[in-house]
Amino acid sequence: MSNVLVVGGAGYIGSHMVKMLGRQGCSVTTLDDLSFGHRDAVLCGDFVQCDMGDRAVLDAVLSGGFDAMMHFASFIHIEDLCSAHWLALQSLMGGAGSQAYNLGNGQGFSVQEVIDTAQQVTGRSIAVVNSPRRAGDPARLVADSSLIREKLGWQPRYADLATIVAHAWAWETRQT
Repeated sequence: MSNVLVVGGAGYIGSHMVKMLGRQGCSVTTLDDLSFGHRDAVLCGDFVQCDMGDRAVLDAVLSGGFDAMMHFASFIHIEDLCSAHWLALQSLMGGAGSQAYNLGNGQGFSVQEVIDTAQQVTGRSIAVVNSPRRAGDPARLVADSSLIREKLGWQPRYADLATIVAHAWAWETRQT
């Protein structure tokens, strides 16, 4: 179907997207420096390990004629994140123009809530340095995902923070 480059595809988020793309019949190339990723987490397609500053390797990889490129950063459940990207890729391949979407499940979590939940789920303490909010930091920030819900019909399936952390922790413990 599509020829997709996944940058950072050996990490937690990227490896899930690589797996989903492979299951959907896409030709996938993963580009990762393995600073945080795991080579054995990439289950299909081609894999290129390189320093992102290596211009010669990047030029060679990017000459591969990709239909789409993906790179990730979002704190929502991995399956919700992947399904949103899959819907966006299908839309692009169907002829729609490029569009930026906010992804979120409608709930915001404070840093303290994430730390507390991670400690509960993992059974490990996390070293924390409490300090005042930085200038410009919002008191509350929640992604408005109404555009992707309306345009692509995306619906997140996981809203519970403990479930999100537990699934991420299970993946991480399998990699070590």
